Amino acid sequence: MTIRDRQWLPGTKVPTRRGRPHGPPAATGWSRAPGTPSPPVATGLRTLLVSLPAQVDESNAAQVRATLMAAADRRPRVLIADMSGIRWCDWAGAGALASTFCRAATAGTELRLVLTDEAVLRVIRLNGLDQLLPIFEDVTTAAAAASGS
Repeated sequence: MTIRDRQWLPGTKVPTRRGRPHGPPAATGWSRAPGTPSPPVATGLRTLLVSLPAQVDESNAAQVRATLMAAADRRPRVLIADMSGIRWCDWAGAGALASTFCRAATAGTELRLVLTDEAVLRVIRLNGLDQLLPIFEDVTTAAAAASGS
């Protein structure tokens, strides 16, 4: 699970300063102990991408929720949850998305999902999240979509 700023999406050039990447570091979220502070907060970002692990269930939903909430707290205009690699998501994963939606909406951030697996999409639909969140087939489309879609 990683958090990346828009300029760090695949196929784009990472800005550098004296040969080193510049900007906030990508956060994996998996190596931190529970309760450790999230990465530094940056404001004014246009788009933030969070890649989720292949399985989101009760065993890791709290960590997924914490990572998504940390991303929403950075107050980007658009937060993209990249679920394209997910093959399993249960009620706890849907709950993490619902909590993030509430936090993002309060902050004025639009939460977008990138989702391709039909079984995961069914879980999202059963929880009614498809009525709240725009769902896209790839990250490029999600990032390029006009705000408020």
